[in-house]
Amino acid sequence: MNTMNGIGKKSLSGTFWLTFSNIVNLALSGGALIYIARRLGPESFGYVPLVAAIVGTSMIFADVGLAPSTARFLAEAQGDRSKVWKLFKRSLGLRLMLLVPVCACLYLVTGLLGRFLHAPLLPAFGWLMALLLFLLTMQLWITKVCEGTGNVHVTAKVNLLVRWTEPALQILLVVAGFGLMGVFVGRAAAYILSLGVFLTLMIRMFRAKEPPPSEAESTPTPSRILAYALPLMVIHASTLIYTQSDILMLKYFGGIEEVSYYGVATRMAHLIRVPAAAFGASTAPLLMLLRRESLERVQETITKSLRYLAVAAVFVSAVVVIYAREIVEILFSARYLSASTPLRLYTIFIFFSAFSAFVSLSLDYSGLAMRRMILVAVSASCNVLLNLILIPRYGMMGAAYATQITFSPLVAIYILLIAKHYRIACSRILGMLLGIIGIGVITCGVLYLCYRLLPQAIIFQILGILIGGSLYLYIAARMNLVKKSELRTLYGRKR
Repeated sequence: MNTMNGIGKKSLSGTFWLTFSNIVNLALSGGALIYIARRLGPESFGYVPLVAAIVGTSMIFADVGLAPSTARFLAEAQGDRSKVWKLFKRSLGLRLMLLVPVCACLYLVTGLLGRFLHAPLLPAFGWLMALLLFLLTMQLWITKVCEGTGNVHVTAKVNLLVRWTEPALQILLVVAGFGLMGVFVGRAAAYILSLGVFLTLMIRMFRAKEPPPSEAESTPTPSRILAYALPLMVIHASTLIYTQSDILMLKYFGGIEEVSYYGVATRMAHLIRVPAAAFGASTAPLLMLLRRESLERVQETITKSLRYLAVAAVFVSAVVVIYAREIVEILFSARYLSASTPLRLYTIFIFFSAFSAFVSLSLDYSGLAMRRMILVAVSASCNVLLNLILIPRYGMMGAAYATQITFSPLVAIYILLIAKHYRIACSRILGMLLGIIGIGVITCGVLYLCYRLLPQAIIFQILGILIGGSLYLYIAARMNLVKKSELRTLYGRKR
């Protein structure tokens, strides 16, 4: 029980700090996104998601699955400081050796990409895209190192201290008249500062005397790390295809304004899922330790996690469905109203992505990365095919349709896989989720009535959301989906 209590406390501590950090950064970066979008307008803002899409797609070749592979081996080595230090050094060497050539290649092909995508301003940002690729890939790697060693709280606290510089610098440079260049320079400068702090902390935390020969031999070799990285590379590539390929195809088949509208919708959807992603990053790595205590503890943790993720996701999705137009108009101005239509459809993505971080990481840490690789590769391939078919005909809505059609079944299969692996009755999970969705449908009806009957002033819109939220929580509590006793505990330990 002591192990369980310690793990629960560590999980919730990591979740708290990471969620708190992400909420603060969410407010800052969200504010910067709103200001920058308003300042640049749809005719220029489209280059922000376009550059992000190119850099994100390039990360497929820059990371090659090394970051999650490192996290997996570090999770196994927790408690052995010498082994962790040796793994850290080996992985860092591999990281730099693989990353630098890819960054150079991206810089060299920027001109070709600009002509291919009909984006004349793109070549001017070539050196910045190469620099951002280096910094973002390193940031992903160092984040996974913290995740694998159970130091998610370190990630959160560093981000809380330094990541505010990104939106601050971006706004400052845009106000100073640097336009799009200021957006990318501000981001690069903030990541340089963050990466320097992270690397300094990691070296000081993990550094230890070289292990004796017997321990050194048990440390995974570079070839073993890369071998396990292969399926994770496919998974990472497929994830990036989901999040970036639609932007690239949308620009190829359409104009920069449509990229702006779609970019606003997708960025809002991804920002909304931040707390769920923080929870998954904190909790999933600890399943391996829970398994050492008992299978029942793992089953309890997975079921409880899915339940609370669903309760939060369903209500947020209901609010976005009803108030998407008002959210976009208030935040981004009437010029971006076209973004409300794909945002409303993206509520399906918001719901399923709430589970995605937790169940996908749980599969990886449970040794099921190869199965996930096959599933996500098939799903991503279908996504690309549907984008090619639907975007020329339906534009940004075609991209939104393709994502929902392929992403939703993928996450559902993930849930079934993790349930089967840990011998949890699928009917139990399905019944629980259907019950929560049913409450969500009722809440949608209440929110819609409030939306239609109350005045359109923002104070009354907030009042309608509070009424719907109160009813939602009441019904959820009556159905024992939200339990006061559980909210007072840390995975079995009273606070």
